[in-house]
Amino acid sequence: MATKKPLDRPRSLGQVLSFATGATVSMCQDMLAEHDLTLAQWVILSALWRQDGMLISEIADYSGNNAPHGITHHRQDGGGRPGEAGAVAG
Repeated sequence: MATKKPLDRPRSLGQVLSFATGATVSMCQDMLAEHDLTLAQWVILSALWRQDGMLISEIADYSGNNAPHGITHHRQDGGGRPGEAGAVAG
């Protein structure tokens, strides 16, 4: 693992929160790298572990990301539960 340059001490609440978030993400990425996973992949796997067969839009809501427009637009047929087009199964 490469040596990381120490960061300057944060001077405001916003900087403290940003610093803490960056440090947490970095730690998680290091831990997940051992399993050849990214943080985003882990979040999706975590969502599917909690509730198998989630829709892509549900995973997007769970992870705080927006579902791709083309996929949600395509899903107007009302399907998407396990075994139907558009569902994600783990």
